[in-house]
Amino acid sequence: MHSASGAKHLANTWVNLQVLRKRLQCALPVELVHNGPEEVPDDKRKLFEGEFTNIRFVDASLVPIPSHHRQTKLESYVIKVHALYITSFDEVLMLDSDNMPLADPSSLFDTPAYQAFGNLHWPDFANDIGKPLDPNIFRLLGLRIPWRAETGFRAEESGQLLINKARHADVLEYLLFLNLHSHIIYDYMWGDKDSVRIAYALAGKEGLRQQVQWTPRMALADHDGGGKGGDAASRKLLVGVIQHDPDARLVLMHRVTPGAKFDPDRKPYMKVDYITTPAGPDEFWATEWQAESKWGGTHEWRPESVDVTTPLTACPGEPFKCDLVDGTAGLLGIPIAWFEDLQQTLHFSYQAFRSYRKRLPATVKTHVRARKHGTDGIVVPNR
Repeated sequence: MHSASGAKHLANTWVNLQVLRKRLQCALPVELVHNGPEEVPDDKRKLFEGEFTNIRFVDASLVPIPSHHRQTKLESYVIKVHALYITSFDEVLMLDSDNMPLADPSSLFDTPAYQAFGNLHWPDFANDIGKPLDPNIFRLLGLRIPWRAETGFRAEESGQLLINKARHADVLEYLLFLNLHSHIIYDYMWGDKDSVRIAYALAGKEGLRQQVQWTPRMALADHDGGGKGGDAASRKLLVGVIQHDPDARLVLMHRVTPGAKFDPDRKPYMKVDYITTPAGPDEFWATEWQAESKWGGTHEWRPESVDVTTPLTACPGEPFKCDLVDGTAGLLGIPIAWFEDLQQTLHFSYQAFRSYRKRLPATVKTHVRARKHGTDGIVVPNR
């Protein structure tokens, strides 16, 4: 399921569907879930239906919050959780609308961890300890503070989530409960992201939650917006989070920076120049600084913080061997051209967006869901 709100999110949904269908040859059926009939005019509906096979629209405004939950307005991150709760699919991969598959996600349903435990989650760069994840939320709910009990605690990167709803219906009840009280819990964390972990704990299933062990990578652009092959002397901008599947293959790219998202109201957008080696909390906080640029508020790295020179001599043309090489900054920036298949997928997405701008200058909110067979699927909820 994809989530989207407004022209920018719908544009990302369109691009991701193009990548899924035409680049990755993914045959998952897709639901487009919108919040009210006014959000999907007939011409937009016909355009999607004419472009993509095996999709259907669902009006989420006709599915109210269950009566046993707090009745409140659905907005912000709460919409993601409600979309996950109401989907008709039993097995769901939920993706934010700006989270683009880099490989056919169908294989995620077949991974041993998911088959055994019915869920799969992904780590963030930072561990969120103390800020923005306040330990008092665990005390408030009578739970143990996880980083005091776990070795290698990693916060959740909630741009994606794979779950068997039938096996974890209790987790989803707690997840919806928590986020319907967003006026309380969002004071203790960043949106919905760490509420997922807490929901498992409240359901007594903390030990069943599965998280991909591989640290995510950064997709970086040069300061001018990228796409020109890389410049060692320039500052680097964070385009997105690159996630792995359980077998360490690159599977998803979450465009987290405003200037990296496909926005029909802004023609230029950031393109990827580098993929870093895996970036944990130490690398993230040691090199990151906040800055305003023409791309909007974003994370930036100074030239000396990302070593883009060492890969050229230590592991030329072999990106995954670079993971075994120490850089002067502790974080290597590997040229995107070395990831040939990924580079082709990115170029395809840029072309798809250019086509979208000509065909669909839309301003509409959607959710996208896709299912694998009869009851499992991809969900992209609204944020």
